[in-house]
Amino acid sequence: MIAFIEGNTEFMLGIYSGLAASFILYIFSKLLKYVKKFFLGKSYINVLTKSKIQYVYDNQEQIKKHLYEDALRSKKMYVFTFFEGLFADVTGDFHGMLKTKDGDIKIMYTDPNSKYTIARTKEVNTVISIETINGHHQSIKELQKVNNNIQLVTHDEFLRFKFFIFDDVMYLGFRLKDIMSDHAQIYKIGRDSYLYKAYLEQFQNYWEKYSK
Repeated sequence: MIAFIEGNTEFMLGIYSGLAASFILYIFSKLLKYVKKFFLGKSYINVLTKSKIQYVYDNQEQIKKHLYEDALRSKKMYVFTFFEGLFADVTGDFHGMLKTKDGDIKIMYTDPNSKYTIARTKEVNTVISIETINGHHQSIKELQKVNNNIQLVTHDEFLRFKFFIFDDVMYLGFRLKDIMSDHAQIYKIGRDSYLYKAYLEQFQNYWEKYSK
C-alpha cells in the first residue's frame, strides 16, 4: 500500500512538473512574441529617444520626390545648410516652386566668404568650389526678386549637419569629413519628436543670431 502511494505521488509530481514546465514555456513564448513585436515593430532608437524617425534614405537623391511634396504643401519651410544645389538648379522643380511659393520661407546658407567654406572645400578635396557656392547663393537672391516670401541669411557655422523643416516633418542629413551630405544618409522625422523640436529651436536661435 505504501509503495503504491509513493509511486502514485511520484506520478502526480511528474504530471505537475510537466504542467509547470508547459506553463513556463507558454508564458515565455508570449513574452518573446511581445518583445519581438516591440523591437521589430518600432525602432529601438525611437523608443528610447522618441525621435519618431519615419524613414531613412541612403542619399539625397532618394528624398527629392518626398522633399518636394512636403515643401509644396507646407506653409513653413526652414532650410539650414552649407549650400543647396536643389534650389539653385534653375531648370529644376524646386527652383520653379520657390518662384511662387507662399508661406514662411527662411533659408540659411554658409557665407561664401567664410573661413569655414574654404575649410569645407578642402575637406572634400575641392569637389565643390567657391565659385559654385557663390553661384548657388546668387541663384537664391534672384528668387528673392520674384518672391518676397523668401528670406535668405548667411551663417558662419561649421557644422556636421543640414536640415529642412516643414509643418509636419523634417529631413536631417549629415556631412562627414570626407563625405558630402548628398551622399550620406538622411532621416525623415515627425514633428512630435524631440529631434524636430530641438532642431527647430536651433534654427530659430541661428536665425535670430545672423539676421540682425
